[in-house]
Amino acid sequence: MTRAKLGSFLLPRNQSSSENCTLHNFNVVPLRDGDDVLVHASYQAGFGVVDFNDLGTTVEVGWSDPPPIPTPPGSPFCAPVGCEIGGDWSTYWYNNFIYESSITEGFNVFRFSGPQTAGAMRLGHLNPEHAGVHDRVAGGTPNAEGPGMGRQARASTVIMRL
Repeated sequence: MTRAKLGSFLLPRNQSSSENCTLHNFNVVPLRDGDDVLVHASYQAGFGVVDFNDLGTTVEVGWSDPPPIPTPPGSPFCAPVGCEIGGDWSTYWYNNFIYESSITEGFNVFRFSGPQTAGAMRLGHLNPEHAGVHDRVAGGTPNAEGPGMGRQARASTVIMRL
């Protein structure tokens, strides 16, 4: 083992200084061809679909990003700027759907129809914690209605809230 760095990934979307954004609670899409695609949660940056087949050129191929949550006066979080805790707590891929648990919006279900996940396997069950939707929104166009009002999304094809 050389311990050489194989690659890195940084959220490619700009976020304001009052948003808390960390990539976490993700799972790898089970693809028949063995390609490497994952779905991640990132609090106020929403979620993303990441193709990491080539670790040197990892790329986010789709995402859904809610608008910033207003910061209440005197917020103790994200010092010194301050922010409100909210956004995407966890996101998982299961049988061609993306399930999002949002701290501020509740439970959301999305579908990503990009070619990167075309060979996804259907599973009888999934428990990623133990290893064992928008209306049509694309090209950064804000959703005009519904629970995810104001979210923006981008995908190589379409991300839909169901």
